[in-house]
Amino acid sequence: MTEDDDADDLDGTTRPEIRNPFADSSDAGRDDDFPVDPGDADDATDAEPAEERDVPFAGLAAETRERRRRREGADNDPFEQMEVSAIDADDLWESLDDVDPEDAPGGTAERVGETDSRPEHVVNKREYCQRCRFLSAPPDLSCGHEGTDIVEAVDADRFRVRGCPMVTDEGGPTFENP
Repeated sequence: MTEDDDADDLDGTTRPEIRNPFADSSDAGRDDDFPVDPGDADDATDAEPAEERDVPFAGLAAETRERRRRREGADNDPFEQMEVSAIDADDLWESLDDVDPEDAPGGTAERVGETDSRPEHVVNKREYCQRCRFLSAPPDLSCGHEGTDIVEAVDADRFRVRGCPMVTDEGGPTFENP
């Protein structure tokens, strides 16, 4: 009897005996069921631990390791190394400053027309445009009033309009004076 057994007896409880069902079997019989080909010993490398050789797909892992080892030895760099002379930063900036702006890629921007002098406002589309008789029917989005343009839909609720006589500085639309 051990000290643990004595401790169990003192508190009145006994522990059930737990037995490992695999403890009685020996591993000696396992190898006899699967004969080993003597040529297999050459396939396993000495660098592999014995446990790795018994693992499923160990051969695949060994092949992958060998391929990687061969690949690392080969020069697979797609870029060629070249010697480059030192570049003087001041000379580089001077050469960039010497470029004529007209010859530069992209060229220069030209004005296409006169700037528009009509007043431009961002308005609530439900309060102004959707209540106005000049708004076109869907799916088109335009104003039929002469001299008025809907420039853009700013967001889901507002339009940017140019030259709209319905928009006043007083804060509300004037639909009476079209």
